[in-house]
Amino acid sequence: VFTCYFIVKVRSFGIKNTALGSGHKNVKLAGFYVFRLLKNVFLFLLIYFFLVSYKLIWYPTPFYDWDESLYIQSGKEMIQNNYYLFPVWQGVPWLDKPPLVPLVYGAIEKFFYFIPPEISTRMFTLLISIVLLSFVYALYNKLFKDQVLSTLAVVTTAFTPIFLQRAQVVNLDLFLLLGWLGYIL
Repeated sequence: VFTCYFIVKVRSFGIKNTALGSGHKNVKLAGFYVFRLLKNVFLFLLIYFFLVSYKLIWYPTPFYDWDESLYIQSGKEMIQNNYYLFPVWQGVPWLDKPPLVPLVYGAIEKFFYFIPPEISTRMFTLLISIVLLSFVYALYNKLFKDQVLSTLAVVTTAFTPIFLQRAQVVNLDLFLLLGWLGYIL
């Protein structure tokens, strides 16, 4: 619904896929429309963040995936033992995953000790997914130079079932995607 409304509003302003033409007046209009488009993308990201946050905070679930509890526990053990080279799980080095992700999740849990780890670590994952969606917008805007397509790509990515699920659980996948998109941009 938001995407259809957004496309109708953008088309009603007369924005074409690329430039609006030449001349000083058109440049001012183009800047105004780009600002309005960016405002709509940020508005969507803000609404997306608050909707998923509401679900995470008011309906918390325990760590149901073994990866979630494993990342948290290995990160806690890395911080407790001051051992940062690779993850430690039950006192034994665990070489299956890279060390940064468990360390970050362990640090988030330790820093936000007053919030249950099921909420604090998942909220951090949600923040990472918002950064990823802004990277998706930047990538599509860089490739196609069309704000409508870029916004449509962000909305489509945000509501893809696998992305929506991964935005709500502790995982390594979003960090990998963050690295790849950061490298490409």
